[in-house]
Amino acid sequence: MANKGSPLAMLNVINSVESILAIKEGQIKCFVKDEETGEWEPQAIVPTMSAPAESISTFAVSVPSGSAVTLESHLCLRAMLLNHPDNGGRMWIGGDSVTSDIGIPLEPGQTQELTIGDTGAISAIAENDGEKLIVAYLG
Repeated sequence: MANKGSPLAMLNVINSVESILAIKEGQIKCFVKDEETGEWEPQAIVPTMSAPAESISTFAVSVPSGSAVTLESHLCLRAMLLNHPDNGGRMWIGGDSVTSDIGIPLEPGQTQELTIGDTGAISAIAENDGEKLIVAYLG
């Protein structure tokens, strides 16, 4: 069967998937196959956040230069890390084995956003001892 651009024609071609998105003329429609009838049922698509935040919190960490420091633990949905603009050097962030060779570099004033479940999974090391890292997290 040739697809003439119709979402229904496209649905007739596809018979082995459980759900499908049909895009036509800038519209997105979702169809789910009914197990009992085998018919494709249109579904409403409502944009939603998968995990909306209920709060925002912040804390500051003094980051050493000799070895990495692990951030204090806070459950979160996302974290934003800021190398404080008044700092004099670069900072690196990453996991527990972060170094200046394998971390994400942040210049003073630069931020990095991470989708992470706990701020305690993040470690940091600084170019200059005692630099300030600001952590904002959504919970």
